[in-house]
Amino acid sequence: MANFHQLKDFELRFNTMSVDELKRWKTYWTQHAQHLAPKVRKQAMKRVYKIEKAIQQRSQEESDGE
Repeated sequence: MANFHQLKDFELRFNTMSVDELKRWKTYWTQHAQHLAPKVRKQAMKRVYKIEKAIQQRSQEESDGE
């Protein structure tokens, strides 16, 4: 998969993103993956699963912090 602006921005800011921002990125990457060839789609969906795990983790951290 080519390294393009959205991917670079995503990777640079991933660890500091809020849950809402992660959800927007999850939607973006899911839609993006639908237009890819099957082998590349698999790689793109790995990114989506990584985002899902981060959403769950950060949601839990936020609820624990309250």
